[in-house]
Amino acid sequence: MTTLAQRAGRLAADIWTPRERLTGSQWANQYGWIARSSGAAEGGPYSTSRAPYLAEILDVICDETHPDVVFNKPAQVGFTEALNQSIGYVMAHDPSGMIVIQPNDGMAKAWMKERIDPMLAENRALRGLVRSEGGRRSSDDTMQRKVFRGGWLVAVGANAPSGLRSRPARRVFGDERSGWTLDARNQGDPWDLAGERTATFWNAKRVQGSTPGERGTCPITEALARSDRRRYHVSCPACGHREPLTWKDPDGTFRLVCDRDPSGTMIPDTAAYLCRGCGVLIPEYEKPKMLRGGAWVAEQPGRRVVGFDLNGLISPWRTWAQIVTLWLEAQRDHEKLKVFVTHVLAEPHYVQREKIEVHTLQARAEPVVDLPPEVGGVVVTIDTQKDRAETLAVGWGAQFENWSLAWEQHWGDPSQPETWATVLAHLKTADYAPHLVAIGFDTGYLTDVVWRQVEAFQRAFPKVRVFGVKGVGGPGRQVVTKPGKSADRRKKLPWTIGTDTAKDAILSHGLRVPVPPGGPGAVRFADTLDPAFYTQLTTESPTRVQLGGRTAVVWRKLDASAANEALDLLVYNLGVAVAMTTHYGMDFGKLATQRTLPKLETPAPKPVPTKKPSAWLPKQGGWLRP
Repeated sequence: MTTLAQRAGRLAADIWTPRERLTGSQWANQYGWIARSSGAAEGGPYSTSRAPYLAEILDVICDETHPDVVFNKPAQVGFTEALNQSIGYVMAHDPSGMIVIQPNDGMAKAWMKERIDPMLAENRALRGLVRSEGGRRSSDDTMQRKVFRGGWLVAVGANAPSGLRSRPARRVFGDERSGWTLDARNQGDPWDLAGERTATFWNAKRVQGSTPGERGTCPITEALARSDRRRYHVSCPACGHREPLTWKDPDGTFRLVCDRDPSGTMIPDTAAYLCRGCGVLIPEYEKPKMLRGGAWVAEQPGRRVVGFDLNGLISPWRTWAQIVTLWLEAQRDHEKLKVFVTHVLAEPHYVQREKIEVHTLQARAEPVVDLPPEVGGVVVTIDTQKDRAETLAVGWGAQFENWSLAWEQHWGDPSQPETWATVLAHLKTADYAPHLVAIGFDTGYLTDVVWRQVEAFQRAFPKVRVFGVKGVGGPGRQVVTKPGKSADRRKKLPWTIGTDTAKDAILSHGLRVPVPPGGPGAVRFADTLDPAFYTQLTTESPTRVQLGGRTAVVWRKLDASAANEALDLLVYNLGVAVAMTTHYGMDFGKLATQRTLPKLETPAPKPVPTKKPSAWLPKQGGWLRP
């Protein structure tokens, strides 16, 4: 049995024995662990041997020399796991306060639950560091907060300013920076708010990483331009020429080269890299050796901010054949091309925005006699004005293809029940009524009156989900965000609609999908809509502005006095449709298929013959006749 004196001796030895000082990569390679229960493709001991470029990144993230670090990344290069290992390094080796910022609160909780909790449970070097109560969660071990000896970890969303104004923290990590809102509830850039938390620390660390966003407004691209911009140079096995692996030269020459079949089609499995030095085609199997001999080279040395710039060609988890395949598929789909540029090449994408003309929209109108067979459900949104209530019915199909079916004005004082009785009667008798799945009320005007109608319409349509919604402008917001819990049970909180994001989806993407034939995200119109509907859809245009010292694209009215209720209704309709899909599991495509399947006639049940009782059975009671 261990005596009290022995325990005291061990504690004193632990306190006074100098701790071995390790770099970030040394600690990760020695003690790091990828949790198998986290869903990661490769669980077990962590090692930078497969992705050697991560060693210097870990060292810089964990040192006390470089206060600001920027990481421009594609998908599948190991940044997120490297970030997780740096969190482990701080907990076990250099304790301090840490704030990790994800694009929104839900993603922050998911990251803590799916990545950090499993790592703490499986890694022997970290197990038991976070205080708990008898193996159960305590106030020091929650979904967004971990307290350990000498420090703490808090995970917050960029859309929650209260989390960004918490106590001072020595380290701040920002993940997927280009997906953040530019203004956390009108309190400023979330990154600036978080950076203020580190102001009192001489050895502060601020690390931001992301796949890039839109060209001209992407914050990670802007931050990279102000850094020393390090790129990972590898050597050609044939001539020794050193260069970073790139997709294409400025003159348009592609660096990945493929053979072609007799029809001229590229064969992705033959992809090889064209060396700039000797012109030799480097096969894929040479890549691991090239990575092991690589080194980071700063293109703008001497700058205070350290910047790491990678693209998908260097990833050990993505082959060159896969990259060529993705590029070929993206040539036929604008959205896939956008993903390829940002998530594979790690370059900002270009969004072509043009002023939308009324005649362009009217040319998309189609005859709609009955509900289109591709529609799985109808969503109605309601906007309240001083002298009327307006409704817009939109049919939704697979992958958010949509048809604006009916736009109606219901004249009358919205504070009076007669006006709402008219709206209710209209919805119950409309042709689309049997297919109505959701109703969304704009709660921005006559809020108390509208919330009473939300409750009344829910009683009138017990099988339809009724929402109270509110639009919130500004780039970087989610299309729809579920309301949190109110401290006052009597107070109703609306679902918030990211109006700029929704307008981008509708007016920048949806209108580029030709109709017919239509397709994912296509915006379609019934030819019975009033011409004023199209006019109201064109009242706003994307405009570049300065927000918090950054360039952003926001939707602004071209004429402040112009009516835009139709645009608001369509935006809210998209938000409600997304909420039905993401939060309530509705599949509009599946519903459309079920609706249009031929109904099989159910055969009439065959009569069941009745048997006369056997002679030996009694007419009543008893087992045997007397």
